[in-house]
Amino acid sequence: MPATTVTRDDLYRLVWETPITRLAASYGITGTGLKKICDRLDVPVPPRGYWARKEAGQPVVQFRLLKPKADTPLSVVIHPTPPKEKPAPVPVPADNPHTGVKDGALPVPDRLYKPHPVIAAWIDVRKSEREASRHRPWGNGRATVPEFSTEDQRRHRILNALFRALESGNHAVTETRRGDLEVKLGGKSISFRLREKLKQVQRPLTDDEKRWGFSAKNGYRKETVGSGFLIFEIQSRLPGQLKSTWLETEERRMEAMVGEIFATMQAAAPLLEAERLAEEDREARRREEEARRREEERLRKIADNRLRRFGQLADQWDRTGRMRAFLAEMKALPPEPDAIIEGRSLADWIAWLEARIEARDPLRAGSRAILEDLATVTEWWREP
Repeated sequence: MPATTVTRDDLYRLVWETPITRLAASYGITGTGLKKICDRLDVPVPPRGYWARKEAGQPVVQFRLLKPKADTPLSVVIHPTPPKEKPAPVPVPADNPHTGVKDGALPVPDRLYKPHPVIAAWIDVRKSEREASRHRPWGNGRATVPEFSTEDQRRHRILNALFRALESGNHAVTETRRGDLEVKLGGKSISFRLREKLKQVQRPLTDDEKRWGFSAKNGYRKETVGSGFLIFEIQSRLPGQLKSTWLETEERRMEAMVGEIFATMQAAAPLLEAERLAEEDREARRREEEARRREEERLRKIADNRLRRFGQLADQWDRTGRMRAFLAEMKALPPEPDAIIEGRSLADWIAWLEARIEARDPLRAGSRAILEDLATVTEWWREP
C-alpha cells in the first residue's frame, strides 16, 4: 500500500464521516496511530460513543475545526505500517550423534533409564514421602502418598530425554528452590516447564449443591480440569522470534516435539550468548561512563572549592587594604604623645597594628604560596 498525503481539512472531514478504526485500516495503520496524527494536526475526533448514538438516532455534536496555530502542519503523509514478519523457522539439527537427534527427532524411551539427577531427586523424594506416610497414626501402616501416575512417568521420560540432550550440548539443567526448571543457554538461565494443559468445563450440579443453592440459576458449576494434553512452555524471553510454546494434540504427541524443543534451545544459545556479551559491553560502558561522571564531579567540586578558597584570600587581601587605609587615616590624626592604653603608647599600638596587618596580607608570601594553599583544597574541603 503506497503512502498517502492528506490535508488537514480533508482529514477533519473524513474522521467525522467514518469511524476512526475503519478509516485507519484504509490507510494501513492502527486507530491509535491515526489518532496521534489528528492530535499532531490539531484535528478534533468524535468522542467515545459518538457513532453508537448517531446510529441510534440520538442527537450528536460535531466539534468545529479551529484555525491552525502557527506551528500546526496543514497536511501529513501517512505511511502504512509494514506487516509483521513471520516467525523464523527453527533450525533443526540433521544429524547429531552425541545427542541422538536425527532428522529433528529425539527418541523418548518407553521406560525411564538412567534418570537425570533432577528427575532422580523427584523419585527419591516421592519414595521418602511414601515411606514416611506409612508411620503416620492414621495410615495403618499403608502409604497415603500415591505413587507417580502414568502421566507423571510419561512426563519424566520426556524431560529425561530433553535433559540428557541438553547436557550433552553443555547446557546444564537445574531445579531452583521454588521447583522451577532452568537451563543454561549462552550464559543465561532460561526457565521452562512441562505440564498438563488445563481447561474450564461446566459440570452439572449435584443434588447437594442444588439443595444448598450453588449456581442454582444456571444448573452447573465451572471447574478447571486437566485437558489430557501436555504443554511445554519456555517461560523466559527468547531472542528473535523463536517459538516458546508447544501444545500436543491427538495427531501430534509431545514425544514427537522434543527434537524441535531441543533444536530451539540450541538455536537460542548463541543468540543469548550474543545478547549477554552485548549486555556486558553496555554495562561496562555504563560503568565507565559513571566512573567518568563521578571523576568529573569530583574535579568540579575541587575546582569550585579552590575558587572559593581563592575568593576568601581575595576578601582577606581586600580587608587588609582597607585596614591599611584606615590605619593611615588614624596616623594622620593629631598626635597625642602622652596617651597610654593598657601600658602601651599610641606609637606602640600603631606598630602592633602594622605588624598584624602585614601578617594577614596573603600577597606577602608570594604567588607560589597562594597556589600551594589552593592545591591543598580537596572535594571534601570546608571553609575554615
